[in-house]
Amino acid sequence: MLFRSASHVSLRGVRQWQLALAEDFSNVGAGWSRLEVTKCAGVSMLGGYCKFAKGEVKKTFTDLPPHRSLRIRATYHFIDRWVGETAFLKMDIGTDGADVPVWTEAHSQDHEKHGLNVCGQPDVHEGKFAQRIDVAVPHTKPTAKFSFGATMDAQDPCDESWGLSNVEVYIRAA
Repeated sequence: MLFRSASHVSLRGVRQWQLALAEDFSNVGAGWSRLEVTKCAGVSMLGGYCKFAKGEVKKTFTDLPPHRSLRIRATYHFIDRWVGETAFLKMDIGTDGADVPVWTEAHSQDHEKHGLNVCGQPDVHEGKFAQRIDVAVPHTKPTAKFSFGATMDAQDPCDESWGLSNVEVYIRAA
């Protein structure tokens, strides 16, 4: 479900972050370059076990209210056997709108023998299941493109995979 809001609050003359958009993926990943939504460990997510591996998923958010800064919050899910790959978030804030990394998180699964299987293959324990992303950047355009992905070599998303949940876009007005 996509939620939109656009009110502004100031505290002692300082504009505060205002939630502009939120997605909980309770239905479908509308507007994303891939639409697969799954439920894993009770969490509704874009992607997930046996869905996303190598590559990225993108979405352009449009009609953002006037602002001077943008903040993205989301939860990235590492599922199964990660061996030194990196999760990332890119935004189109580079020269001429080029995508540039604004968040990365490397992860290696050490094949723990007494870990917990949270999601995915029953014999693989997640060393890290959920990592919160919270990034703020200067931004003034009415559109913003986000690309989430992983540097995996694996083509098989049932070997190692990832998902994305609770995406929130905040603005700070000028």
